[in-house]
Amino acid sequence: MMANFDRIKGALYGVAVGDALGGPLEFLPRATVRRRYPEGLREMIGGGWLHLRPGETTDDTAMTLCVADGILEAESRTALRHASDDELASAIGSRFICWLDGNPPDVGDTCREAIARAEYGLSWGLAPAEAWFLAAGALGPNQEGNGALMRCAYAGLWNKDPKSANLTARLQSHLTHSGKQSETCCGWYATVLWSYTFGLMDPDLSDCPAEPEAVSDDWSPSGYVMDTLHAVILAMQEASFETVLVKAVNFGGDADTVGAIAGGLAGAKYGFSAIPERWVFALSPTLRDKLDELARYAYENRK
Repeated sequence: MMANFDRIKGALYGVAVGDALGGPLEFLPRATVRRRYPEGLREMIGGGWLHLRPGETTDDTAMTLCVADGILEAESRTALRHASDDELASAIGSRFICWLDGNPPDVGDTCREAIARAEYGLSWGLAPAEAWFLAAGALGPNQEGNGALMRCAYAGLWNKDPKSANLTARLQSHLTHSGKQSETCCGWYATVLWSYTFGLMDPDLSDCPAEPEAVSDDWSPSGYVMDTLHAVILAMQEASFETVLVKAVNFGGDADTVGAIAGGLAGAKYGFSAIPERWVFALSPTLRDKLDELARYAYENRK
């Protein structure tokens, strides 16, 4: 069995496109979104609280690239085996540190604190996995935000089997988010992406960890990981990549993250060829080149 390149590329571009489309709506109540965009926001307009340029992405895409590059580095050092927890924690974690040192404009509180604590632990000579797991654990057992889920797509695209995809996604979650719900959602998401990109049969989304529940017309998803995933599953009921993304971001709330996660799933389901060109070319050429490169690496590894 061979992975489907169009779907792998679609998942990566879907994350970035969903992030950029949803960024201007982040933190807006759904009622406000509906009032401003009666037909739904469908174009990359930029703006929002981060004053984004049209097509500009946020920390969701930046941390997705950190995880992807970390996986590639760790796996490149091993020939006939999977990278160890220490190797993955070191490679992914070092990219988190470099990213944070660059003073990005948008960093989740949990990620910021965990990265700072891990950097301190590493300076005392702790092994990478121990330093990161202790840092996340020190923040308490209830770190159930969506900051780990938003960035874990490459775990589901790179790995050769669903078990490895699940474990890698859980590990990268535990670097900053020690909550069990975060780990479970990350593992589920990566496994579904892995299944979609084989292209044989679409996975059943009914086993999603976020329990289905009715929501009001004014409901917007918060940064809680179950809220986020619930919004994603509601959006995935639509019948095309574009309609999935439009529904996802127009919930408002944590719109860039819901858009990024829904975009990853929809891109893996419908493929890169289903993503509107106007959205693809709104992304910067540098980012498009990077996404193309990561897609090729994942496809070659899965062949």
